[in-house]
Amino acid sequence: MVDAAQKRRLTVGVLSLIPAFFAGMFLGVILQMSSAGCGSTSVRFICSPDGQMVAMWLSPAGAVLGMIVGGLLGIRWLRQGHPVTIAILTGWLIFAATVVTAWVLATS
Repeated sequence: MVDAAQKRRLTVGVLSLIPAFFAGMFLGVILQMSSAGCGSTSVRFICSPDGQMVAMWLSPAGAVLGMIVGGLLGIRWLRQGHPVTIAILTGWLIFAATVVTAWVLATS
């Protein structure tokens, strides 16, 4: 039987990534502005149109992926009777990893 408190915790934990999605969108726009210092001879990844798109969409995509993975892991662990904290943390770590990756790509 599924514990109602664990189910609520999973729902709130995974849905808290929705504001992270919007924060990722904002961060993507900010990171895209890293290309402002690009000259005609610059070879940085952020200076290419593909690099700008990756910097813009990587963080929001990480939030969506974190919601999906955290939700699926949480559902699986709820059925097995395990705590869902690790599933929620996994979703947030996926989001954090994509934010750091976007930051590194935009600033290197």
